[in-house]
Amino acid sequence: MLKRYTVRIFFTSGKDISLEMGGKSEAEVIKRVQSDGWLSNDNGAYRTQVNINNITHFTVMQND
Repeated sequence: MLKRYTVRIFFTSGKDISLEMGGKSEAEVIKRVQSDGWLSNDNGAYRTQVNINNITHFTVMQND
């Protein structure tokens, strides 16, 4: 069963974004954030290309 997570990503530019993502576990969501490529809100309303070299840190919180 998929769980819902809020991911907040902080970039070296000083900007940050929040995404709602689904995953089987927090580890799965972390792995997706740490890989270069496209991330999107599960509703498809927001999509961003992520380069891990431009991320200072990120947080993952499970939504109950």
